Amino acid sequence: MKFKITLINIILCSFFISETVYSNSFEIENYSLNEKISKHINNINNVPISFNYPDKKYASIVLDKINYNLKTYEEITLSFEWEDEQKLIQAIYGHQKIKNYEVCLKKQKNVLNEIYSNFTNDIKNVIDGKEKIIDYGKYDSDTIILNNDDLIKVQCYDFKNDPSVKWGNSPRFLFTIGLNSRKFNKWLSKDALKIVEDNKLNDFEIENFTINESLLKHIPESKIETFKKIRMNHNKNLYSIKYLDDLEIYNELAISMKYNDNKYNIIGLRAAKYFGNKDKCIDEKNKLFNYLLKLLNNISDRALRLPAKNTKVTSDYFMYINGNEINITCEEQSNSVLFEVGFYTNVFRNLN
Repeated sequence: MKFKITLINIILCSFFISETVYSNSFEIENYSLNEKISKHINNINNVPISFNYPDKKYASIVLDKINYNLKTYEEITLSFEWEDEQKLIQAIYGHQKIKNYEVCLKKQKNVLNEIYSNFTNDIKNVIDGKEKIIDYGKYDSDTIILNNDDLIKVQCYDFKNDPSVKWGNSPRFLFTIGLNSRKFNKWLSKDALKIVEDNKLNDFEIENFTINESLLKHIPESKIETFKKIRMNHNKNLYSIKYLDDLEIYNELAISMKYNDNKYNIIGLRAAKYFGNKDKCIDEKNKLFNYLLKLLNNISDRALRLPAKNTKVTSDYFMYINGNEINITCEEQSNSVLFEVGFYTNVFRNLN
């Protein structure tokens, strides 16, 4: 027997098989766990993909109300295992703007009561998270654990101290309902936030150069001083030199340093080469992105891959807890496509 129950502004769809209900039977805006992403998105390369935890096993896609015809929520976040060929959905979160925190708590209570009354036999445990204070405000989160250890989370947020709220870029009050598969939740609680203490960021090199090392390791001072110093735009403290000698992969390399630094410490690198068409550039960008996911896993705070469709410039980013950054860019120009890799310290990013 198959039936659907409409909860307050959400749809939970139940399929009874041998009197057992699983959370992949529940739907939020017609999205269910263990569905293929391709059922809803024709080509994931045409949407932004984010990796929001130090461990990069799972990726997330955010769907907005306008482009995906959402009925209730402003956004739906879908998470899936990046290297899973089927790209099965392992977590779903719906986010809805709410008038105020008290209205959100009332909505949270009503939704929880409907879940309890309709799925009593399928609930293993309920965790009342109580209200918690965070840097940007407060939140209340209740968790329902199902018999198969999948989770339903019903949450309220008040981001009163969030700068993006003060600037008008984000809503202050947010109601969220989420579904986590057992597999996703196990990763979230065990591996997602693991950070490798050893700093292996300098294992990444561009033409044998890396940041936070002295250029003297590669070039004698007498030769360094022969290069033309190009002052960084709007920054009188930084300059770059253009290095062209003995490059194996790129056509040119810009090396950035601080004026009056007698140790010539490298605080930024930018390498460039050119392709005849965009597809080759995007392929190169995607290969490097996937390589960095594995090489620098657990030391980067976040990673973001932006879509390449209908835009002349597309970039991917790796942001590190210490403030360093790697970005990879393809830019269409008049007769070619520019491929760039940038590797910057927090000093470079703060000053520039």
